Amino acid sequence: MKLYGSMKHLLLTLILFIWVLLIQAQSSDNYSLFVKPLELPPAVSGSFGELRTNHFHSGLDLTTNGKTGYEVHCSDKGYVSRIKVSPFGYGKAIYVNHPSGYTTVYGHLEDYSPRIDSMVQIQQYQQKSFAIDIYPEKHELPVERGEVIAYSGNSGGSGGPHIHYEVRNTETQIPMNPLFFRNDISDDVRPLIRKIKIYPLTPYSTIDGKNEAIIVSVVFYDGEFHLKGRSNINANGSIGIGVDVIDYFTDNWRKCGVYSVKLSVDSVPVFYSEIDKFSFAESRYINSHIDYAEKQESRTTFQKSFVDPNNELSIYKIKSFESFSINEGERKAIEYLINDLAGNTSILKFNAIGETKRSFETKTNLRLIKYHQAFRWDTLGFSFVMPSKAIYKHIPFLFEYFPASGDTIYPIYKLCDDKIPMHKFSSVSINCPDELKNICQKVFIGSYNKKGQLDYIGGKYKDGKVTARVRGFGSFSIGVDTIAPTIKELSPPVNKDYRSREGINVMIKDETSGIESYTCYIDDKWALFEYDAKNNLLNGDFKRIPFLKAGQHRLKVLAKDNLGNYSTYESTFTY
Repeated sequence: MKLYGSMKHLLLTLILFIWVLLIQAQSSDNYSLFVKPLELPPAVSGSFGELRTNHFHSGLDLTTNGKTGYEVHCSDKGYVSRIKVSPFGYGKAIYVNHPSGYTTVYGHLEDYSPRIDSMVQIQQYQQKSFAIDIYPEKHELPVERGEVIAYSGNSGGSGGPHIHYEVRNTETQIPMNPLFFRNDISDDVRPLIRKIKIYPLTPYSTIDGKNEAIIVSVVFYDGEFHLKGRSNINANGSIGIGVDVIDYFTDNWRKCGVYSVKLSVDSVPVFYSEIDKFSFAESRYINSHIDYAEKQESRTTFQKSFVDPNNELSIYKIKSFESFSINEGERKAIEYLINDLAGNTSILKFNAIGETKRSFETKTNLRLIKYHQAFRWDTLGFSFVMPSKAIYKHIPFLFEYFPASGDTIYPIYKLCDDKIPMHKFSSVSINCPDELKNICQKVFIGSYNKKGQLDYIGGKYKDGKVTARVRGFGSFSIGVDTIAPTIKELSPPVNKDYRSREGINVMIKDETSGIESYTCYIDDKWALFEYDAKNNLLNGDFKRIPFLKAGQHRLKVLAKDNLGNYSTYESTFTY
């Protein structure tokens, strides 16, 4: 009996020990806190997973009071694993690998710290290129926790002074929410649900008696969100729902994204998305996650709570091809539960009432492009080739031919609807007219925008055709670019005496095919001029031209567009 009591006590102790371990494992933070990249009070202008054009935002955007030049601190000890300089994208960026298994990324920088910048300049002069992408060895650039590694800027595709900050899994390079690694950003504001959109998902589905989608505004009172002006949705058949929702941080007017969206029907979850990480390879599926056509038409972003057949996003924990199905006389309770990462919750409830089923005339002979099959179309000097799974669901096929007229020099080929997203690259080929074959290398394929202007896509001439890769439907035609880029020295001083200036600014611009490359020389030596593509600007900072001595010098700038048209600018100046 005494032995039994000891064993019982031992068993209870073991159970208690295991229970404590489980509680600790559940409550402990799996992520170590990192040093803040900026010492400024945090002001988030872009959140992780925020819905952007063709991609999910992969980090935090931290604004810098409209200024550049703030110290950027390394999140933890480690080593610089990559340095990329580009006139596009992240601009000047630095990547640091940490022993914890994470990589931090700092983008849109103005400058690097002196020892890192010296390596960058050496590589730029060796490669004779402003744009570089280098991978230092582990021992070359070790860094300490909190060390200043760069200075904030506005480089690359940035729309204003800030830094883009990412945390990635080093092994997989999958970005993770940086808020998991810091606890200094306050958020006591619930997500704001602004509208919902209800979709009939089949030709036989109805909403308010029609086979048409409707948009309903949302208002907030009594602690929850409600449909404005109505509490019910009348519907029949297979129905989808989309929600327009944004979030804010405390004392911050900038719109950000939400963390999770859950839709339940009669208390049963039918859709649940949660974005704490994603891979870059899947990011373009955002065009299926949202109502792409509505985004193009009204700039409103509805996140769909139903999933297209060829949507392979990993953020879905629960998914279905419809939000719900309802028959005449049925009543269903619909509830949205939407959260931000801080746990602020927004609730929207309404009812769906099954209305009388109606019959409609449908086009039974409508030709479809099927998402799981490759597709080819070849007619009237136009060819289109699309691989399988380049679209997210079956779409109606549409082709229209418009011969050259007084308004257009060359024929226009309209393929499907430009409001339908395309996931993978396809190819378009158009016969090159005989009168252009003597300048065939200057011919390109473009698509017409909303203003009726032909936007350059690209293309190569071969065997009488111009072929280009495309990633969207629309109205295609060919164009010609024989005009070289413009090069202009900006605001030169009197007599071009630059002795009181820090550098030379030169504008390079091409109106049609865009700048493909540029080269700058001083006294016939390659000189580093930084390219700010969004402002069409070359900046020759004198401190980055080490061979420059006092006296008179010759400047030469060459620019080439994407169709091989060259311009040359030459000048003399005093330094």
